[in-house]
Amino acid sequence: MSLENKTIKELEELLEEIEDIIFNT
Repeated sequence: MSLENKTIKELEELLEEIEDIIFNT
């Protein structure tokens, strides 16, 4: 897996966590 793909995947996971935090408040 390339570094770019790894970074994008990590960002998507972070985004999901952020959305959970936003929508759960």
